[in-house]
Amino acid sequence: FNGAITQIKGLKHKQLDILLKVLSTKQNVMLVGSAGTGKTHAVSQCAEALKLPFHAISLSPQTTKSDLLGYGNATGGYVVSPLFKAVSEGGVIVFDEIDAANAGVLVIINSLLSNGFIDFPVIGQVKVHKDFRFACTANTYGFGADRQYVGRNQIDAATLDRFTVIDWQIDAELEKAFIDDENQKPWLDLVIDVRSYLSTRSIRAVVSPRATLKGRDLLKVGLAPKLVFDMAIKNLLPKNIHTDVDAIFNKYF
Repeated sequence: FNGAITQIKGLKHKQLDILLKVLSTKQNVMLVGSAGTGKTHAVSQCAEALKLPFHAISLSPQTTKSDLLGYGNATGGYVVSPLFKAVSEGGVIVFDEIDAANAGVLVIINSLLSNGFIDFPVIGQVKVHKDFRFACTANTYGFGADRQYVGRNQIDAATLDRFTVIDWQIDAELEKAFIDDENQKPWLDLVIDVRSYLSTRSIRAVVSPRATLKGRDLLKVGLAPKLVFDMAIKNLLPKNIHTDVDAIFNKYF
């Protein structure tokens, strides 16, 4: 699998090899980590390494059964869903934010993973293809909302038991690789410092590697560092800490 990893194009997360090995065993995998850590992208890279098609579905409380299974149209035909393609033809599918899904969606997932087949509208029962791989992402471990992710639902134990869970971390070296100009290094240091400030004080806010990417690109087009800081970081944080994070900004710019 190390050879497969080296053939993947682009930057690679430090845990990508672990994820690839888990998926190669056909185990269902759940990546749990904060927003913006590249969970979905990593699954797509594993699909590339395994030479399988990649599909993704984003879940929310409004996700319906039809979103997952497809539906019959007015002429009696079947409108295909990404899940149908992955189940019937093989491929890697990732369900994003499974801990935001409603209970009805989780029942479908549990049935699919336990039975090895699933019923689709119009088509009927379809057996899971031998090259089907299932992954999902989450911000919590399925035990319900926490201080940081208040809109997350509890996942029943029977569903959780069907997953191998990877604690998906921020890859510091990967984040450093996002900075392609030495003059932007202070921005990266600023992002890391603000993230540390939030973590040590258990403040309910997220400053993910996305902040590094947003700042990099906005600075490249000539926007002032303070404006970039306000737009990419400060405006997303509680107002009662704005004075503190401004002080952190002043250390770097």
